[in-house]
Amino acid sequence: MPQPSPAEQHAAEIVKAAKSFSYFLRHHVYIADRNPAGDVQGTIQWQWWPLHDQLCADLANHNRVIIGKARQLGISWALAAYLVWQAMFRPNSLAGVVSAGETEAIEFIWKCRFIRDHLPYPDPPTLATDNTLELEFAASHGRILGFPSTPKAGRGYTFTTFVADEAAFHPYAARNYAAYSAATEGQIIIVSSGGDDDRRAVTDWFQRMWTGAAQGNNGYHAVFYPWSAR
Repeated sequence: MPQPSPAEQHAAEIVKAAKSFSYFLRHHVYIADRNPAGDVQGTIQWQWWPLHDQLCADLANHNRVIIGKARQLGISWALAAYLVWQAMFRPNSLAGVVSAGETEAIEFIWKCRFIRDHLPYPDPPTLATDNTLELEFAASHGRILGFPSTPKAGRGYTFTTFVADEAAFHPYAARNYAAYSAATEGQIIIVSSGGDDDRRAVTDWFQRMWTGAAQGNNGYHAVFYPWSAR
């Protein structure tokens, strides 16, 4: 039996990736290798840890997810990959991401762009829009929009997926939530590491949301990933 050509192998890989975010993350995602100063030194293939099995299952099985986590677990990279996967393989999807400030929002979209740019494909998917706070994939018309946490963040859109990244540090966390929860027809993912004393009032919103979810009071599925999950 003749061996499949490289083009046929690539087409088969795309089919597998389109069907499963877990497969896409494990086999297709490369992220930035940074030094302690934050400079990009190269790329590394996604490193699969057991917590990623749980993360992928939670994303697949729950429409409302709130994640408390330790730092340095790569959850933001995983969620960036998740939004890229949706934008590529779910036509006309619209994902929103709200971050603590504009710098953080630009950083999240940068991660999405980096993943797209370093997919192990002959050519990366073409972008119809590519700027610091928006990516649009030309073939699927899937979009990813980034927002800093302001009183109006996310208003005026109807989202298929929305991510609140490092939500304990959002200066307008509660007002943002009121806006994006009403504007999201699909999945909402709220994630954060712990807050700090300087932003206790903001941190309390995330803690109340996570505790309410853990107690079964607000419809969210509560997850905690400790540092030992590495």
